[in-house]
Amino acid sequence: MSLLIRNLTSTITPRMKDCRTEQTGDGTKINRIPLDGEIYDLYAAPSASGASRAAILKSIRIVNTHSAPVVINLYYTDNVLTSGGGTSPTECRRRRLAPSNMVLASGFAFIEDSEITVESGARIQASAKPETGAVQPSVLIDYVIGGVERDVS
Repeated sequence: MSLLIRNLTSTITPRMKDCRTEQTGDGTKINRIPLDGEIYDLYAAPSASGASRAAILKSIRIVNTHSAPVVINLYYTDNVLTSGGGTSPTECRRRRLAPSNMVLASGFAFIEDSEITVESGARIQASAKPETGAVQPSVLIDYVIGGVERDVS
C-alpha cells in the first residue's frame, strides 16, 4: 500500500469540466471557480486501469476573493451512473456537501473540515455565481482541497 499526503489536485479527464486557470508566465495551474453558475470538478479520485486510488479529504476551503457576495454550491458526485451506462456527469448521483445556495460574503471563507471518503472515480464539484446581477465568468473564487490518497487493491 502506498500513501500520498498533499494538497489534492485532479488530472482532468474528458468527462470533467476543468476550472483550473493558468498563472501568468510559468504555466502552473491554480484552483479557481468562475462565477458563471456552471458546475465544475474540483477534485476526482484517480481511476485508471490497474492504478485506482481512493482518498480521504481532510479539508475543503473556498475563499470569496470577489468584491460582492457569491452563491456557492458544493457537491459529492458518485461514479455510479444512474441510467443508460453512459459517461455524462448528469447521469451520476450528485449529493450536497454544504447547504443549498450558500451565500459567501466578500473576503470570507467556507471551510469544510469533516473527513470525506472519496472512492476511486468519484468527484467533488462546485458552482459559484454572484448573489445578485449577471454571471461574471472572468471573476474567480479560490479553493484548496487537502487530504490523503491511497492505492486501492
